[in-house]
Amino acid sequence: YPIVNKLFGAGFGSSMPLDLSISLGGELMSSIPILHNGYTGTLVKCGLFGLILYIAFIVISVVYTAMKVKDKDCKFLLFALTVYVAVSSIFGSALMGNSVDFVIFILFGYLIQRSSDVEINGIKDAYGQ
Repeated sequence: YPIVNKLFGAGFGSSMPLDLSISLGGELMSSIPILHNGYTGTLVKCGLFGLILYIAFIVISVVYTAMKVKDKDCKFLLFALTVYVAVSSIFGSALMGNSVDFVIFILFGYLIQRSSDVEINGIKDAYGQ
């Protein structure tokens, strides 16, 4: 891999080259398109920069939830979703290609917005507006 691919990845359509060839379904394969570890898949497809951003997303989600979210239900659900993303990335595709992942992102965004609305409304009420 060239240095550019190591930093920025080979793209979402790229395959991981193997050091051997395997016959699958009558076809000789020397690379695989899907890795069964999300962190490794992100490293290959998005590079070191993408992997750092992905891990930063998980860490920032935990820190934001711990420090900013006051609603206990939102806090619990955001922690649970973040743990799901972090753990499922070890065994799965790192939120790339699963239809459940779309629902996870929508729910995550909704909970962040809901927690923001609660904080903003609390601030407005404190000022008497």
